[in-house]
Amino acid sequence: MLENSQPDKKGLKFVISANQDGQIFMATEAEGQLTRQELRISRPLTREKLDKARYVLVGRMMDTLNEKNDDQVSGQGGSGLKQQAALKEIRSVLDPWSEGNILDRIFYILNNILGFCFQILISLLIISIAYKGIQWSGKNFPLFVHLAVVIIYAGLLAYGISLVITQKRREKSADFIRVWFGPRGWLIFSALLLVTSAAVFSSISLIMHNLGWVKFIACRGAQVSEPALLDFYLWHFLKMVPILKIPETLKLAPTLCYEQTRIGFLIILFQAIVVIPSFATIRYFLNNRASLQDEGYEYVVDERK
Repeated sequence: MLENSQPDKKGLKFVISANQDGQIFMATEAEGQLTRQELRISRPLTREKLDKARYVLVGRMMDTLNEKNDDQVSGQGGSGLKQQAALKEIRSVLDPWSEGNILDRIFYILNNILGFCFQILISLLIISIAYKGIQWSGKNFPLFVHLAVVIIYAGLLAYGISLVITQKRREKSADFIRVWFGPRGWLIFSALLLVTSAAVFSSISLIMHNLGWVKFIACRGAQVSEPALLDFYLWHFLKMVPILKIPETLKLAPTLCYEQTRIGFLIILFQAIVVIPSFATIRYFLNNRASLQDEGYEYVVDERK
């Protein structure tokens, strides 16, 4: 809910106001050596116009850093009809669900649905590239070239795991993951780590199986192949999800069977270096989602101009 008096938050504040003529302005709060900046925004107001105005004001602040501005904008009280209409328009853009009309709410819902679907599609694209790259390499390249591709993927995977392996590393990586994967990038990044690691382990396991170093047993109609091994490792990931017992509840059986202890060590290695950090990353996001999704700025409505 938007209010005239809002609690202080970290980050820049962009104050939006309207005068008695119904003109809308955005201004920055002056703190320290920063000089207050103000910009008029044309109507009808949209969220895109607010964002563009914010970029302009940030640029002006950077240009005038360390300079003093003695000109102060003096506000005048009043509650003219034009001013109230402009303020209402501001509130409906900033909080369309609570302050907007029925059309504002419909567009708000549609924008959120489309944004969520787009993010899911991008996530699936990134994850599929991680898996399909290894799978395509195994089908089209000689063994020594495929091994080089797997090593490259394994190196990228090790780097990704290093970003989230401890609480301290996760805190340091917050900005990096936000820039590359968005406000909810921790969930995308966890899924990417999981699928990439399962693809790497399945490819390595298939090579070891073909060389006779390990022996997977074809069972339940599945043949020993890279897709079957990917399902095999993802099944062991689902097995570790606490409380839910997904494989048992959904009656999911592993695609492949094994009797060798060395395969058990591969599964434990997969769980230790990938699955456990993935769970820790998801838990870190859920516990800190407010700060991790913070845009670093906020819009404040000034109704006293």
